[in-house]
Amino acid sequence: VWRKELPRLYNETLSLKRLKTDIPYSIDIMGKILSYIQKNHGRRDNLWYARYHSTTRRYKHAYAGRVKRNIPKSNVELA
Repeated sequence: VWRKELPRLYNETLSLKRLKTDIPYSIDIMGKILSYIQKNHGRRDNLWYARYHSTTRRYKHAYAGRVKRNIPKSNVELA
């Protein structure tokens, strides 16, 4: 999905090779995608960050649960 969306949103092509080998590049792309998701879904979906993984309810909630377990509560406040 993001291979088609990224050029449309940011006028930037997605390099699959760089995603696998260039850590700063992959973090930058992930940040752009998460920023877009938060901007468009953050107000009405308190699990907006889980949309990065899946938009289906079942998998989104499973992913959100894993994220909450792996992030210390003192660092980040998740819904």
